[in-house]
Amino acid sequence: MRRRNFLSFLKGIVFVQIFLVVIIVGLSMDLNRKYTEGVQFLSFESLLWPFSGVQITERQAEMLLQENNVLMAGLDNSPGRMLDEGYGAPTAPEKMLSAHIQALAFAENPQADDAVDPEEDLSMAAKETEEAEETGVVDPETLARLQKSQVFLYCTHSGETYIPNSGKARLDGKRGLINQVAATLEKSFQEIGLPAQFIDTVHDTDYNKSYTKSRETVTKIVKANKNIIGLFDIHRDSIPGEGKASTITVNGKKCARILIVVGTNERKPHQHWKENYAFAEKIYKAGEEMYPGLIKGVVTKSGTYHQEYHPRALLLEFGSDTNNLEEVSRSAQLFAEILVEVVKEGD
Repeated sequence: MRRRNFLSFLKGIVFVQIFLVVIIVGLSMDLNRKYTEGVQFLSFESLLWPFSGVQITERQAEMLLQENNVLMAGLDNSPGRMLDEGYGAPTAPEKMLSAHIQALAFAENPQADDAVDPEEDLSMAAKETEEAEETGVVDPETLARLQKSQVFLYCTHSGETYIPNSGKARLDGKRGLINQVAATLEKSFQEIGLPAQFIDTVHDTDYNKSYTKSRETVTKIVKANKNIIGLFDIHRDSIPGEGKASTITVNGKKCARILIVVGTNERKPHQHWKENYAFAEKIYKAGEEMYPGLIKGVVTKSGTYHQEYHPRALLLEFGSDTNNLEEVSRSAQLFAEILVEVVKEGD
């Protein structure tokens, strides 16, 4: 009898333990389900809500953006400041700062949709010069001098394009309309008599490695060619909050404005930056004489942008993403005329 009671007691204990385990597991699953359901309602914005009360002054925003945004560079009246004061008018620095943080938070790495063959020969092919027509653009002596020079163009961010034409600001892993701008420049230089070549290699199939890839192009160009009078990385600007594209009117037609960017030696040695800046100043001054307002300014940035490889290397921003291709193409043609005037003057 005692034995039977003892066994019943043990069974009772076992069943109680099983019951407790079942209850604990059930509660755990229910709590887990409620937790995961709750997480679905969390958003990136709600996670950042505690930081929404952080106060930042306009000057603090300017200082934060100075090192990373062309628009805000040189605000302290540094020697690199040649940008007109109205350039930053469309948006406050605080809004720009917030726009940049959002872009960084939600950006996805571009993926290549197609393979791009690397350029093998980056030397300018020797072409027999046809006799120039009597157009009055350049005299024979100047033409002969121009044809000893070379201009090279490339696009580090090959996917950059123009929203009015493409519906977006960039085409990930593909050639955007910025390549057409570079091709227009190439053709415009050649028509005037200045040898030019656009290296149309796509460098940003992996956006994070775009400058690494374009460095390979730049070093090949410099190694394979002499008498380089201009080495230009062609981009388009992007101004957060810009509602209307900035243009000037030349001969009754709208033209996008151009920004010249010069890298300095702030972050790493850059032996050519002062020469590059002097070159940019010459272009800017010639532009003001020929087409006032077309070149909106020259800014310095702490990055080198591969300009350390040549004393006449510059980064050129043709319009912003809100300009259309027609406006930018006209600017490219006018820029070719400006550079030819600079080259004609010589050193």
